[in-house]
Amino acid sequence: MDINYFKSTRILDGGTGQELLARGLISKGTLWSASALLDKKYHQLVIDTHLSFINAGADVIVTNTFTTRRIRMQQNQVNHLFNFANEKAGELALKAKEISKKNILIAGGLPAQSNTYQADKRERNIIEKSFYDQATLINPYIDFFYLDVISSGKELEIALNIIEKLNKPVLVGIHIKKNGKLPSGETITEIVERYKNNNWLGLIAACVSLEIIELTCNEIKKLNLPFGFKANLWSVEEPFPSSIYNNAKFNEIGKNPNISMGKREDVNGKVFYEFAKKIMKENVVAVGTSQVRIDHVSSPYWLPQHQELGQMSTKCTLFYIPLTNLNKKSGGLYVRPGTHKLGFQPYKGHDVEGKAYGPDRQKIVDKLFKKPHLKKYKNHYMKLNAGDAVIFHNYLFHGTLPNFDKKSVRWVYIIRFYSINKTPYLKNSKNPLSIPYTANYHLL
Repeated sequence: MDINYFKSTRILDGGTGQELLARGLISKGTLWSASALLDKKYHQLVIDTHLSFINAGADVIVTNTFTTRRIRMQQNQVNHLFNFANEKAGELALKAKEISKKNILIAGGLPAQSNTYQADKRERNIIEKSFYDQATLINPYIDFFYLDVISSGKELEIALNIIEKLNKPVLVGIHIKKNGKLPSGETITEIVERYKNNNWLGLIAACVSLEIIELTCNEIKKLNLPFGFKANLWSVEEPFPSSIYNNAKFNEIGKNPNISMGKREDVNGKVFYEFAKKIMKENVVAVGTSQVRIDHVSSPYWLPQHQELGQMSTKCTLFYIPLTNLNKKSGGLYVRPGTHKLGFQPYKGHDVEGKAYGPDRQKIVDKLFKKPHLKKYKNHYMKLNAGDAVIFHNYLFHGTLPNFDKKSVRWVYIIRFYSINKTPYLKNSKNPLSIPYTANYHLL
């Protein structure tokens, strides 16, 4: 499959186990959703549940394998059915896809192999065998693996090594606590920096409250990889392992986590939709603006060097595309290479919109670059032909020369891409930095 699949917005299915219970599944012991695989009379219910998610718009369905992990099967004295349950989960997901006739993907749900929401502290070889056994059984039925509710870097590393050998990409789902860390105490950033490989499709905050999702978004979005969330809607903000609330024996009816942890009454379909929309809006790639600038032959108009600060956002990428040939005489672009690494450089007059042009402003900039630590940043004049494109960061010092060529008109097409979550100038009408009236703005 395309490794960039999740760089576009995708919808994952909902909680299969919860939905099966809502549709009448009677769970035995601590098997929960696995009960629907071991009893033939529920097989159609599993298919129908997958189809409901597909018909509701899901791009991806996850195999019903959250509780078919080895330890759960052993606890419920059905370990001899381990292979059957995992293979059946793959078969039923594939059957639902075939019935739907839709181009959806099947994710192989590969959950944490011990108690959910706790770091697995067992010996490494035991964890490795557990992941391997389950992964190899569901591998033939799936497009990629979905690591579900992983609670430590140790578990993640082991699972990733196995998945890599099976030659499948992986969507990583990690569980986050209220402190913004995994149950192991590791941060999201530490996990990504230490274990990310070329197999990753993206990162999911898995089985967490809406509040924790909001808490983690700022950190995750800085990691430069596709990300999303699978929310829980329990009243308990930090869910606890089933062993705490469900001690039913294998032949007894198990307890419903919706009852044990309670269901949130403040979240319905509309609320969740607005929440998802908000998260998407706050973390989309960019806001784009475009502008055509025309300078007539008689105009000495020119832009002294500056950083792109007074438009719409504090984070921006610029595309500068001349529509006519430009050189020193006709008003070419000139920059100071490397200055984008300096960050924002305040200087007197940088934020005075009405005094943006002319030699006086340039003198102020030149004075700035006489400072000892800035002397190495020299001007570079760019000779550009029509149709060339220069792409640069908004912190790069750049400007244009006057157009003194009496034979030409200077036409330039400028495109700016702004980060949508870095828009203080849009949010604060009192800010002296104004949006230029010449620009047209578009949400991308």
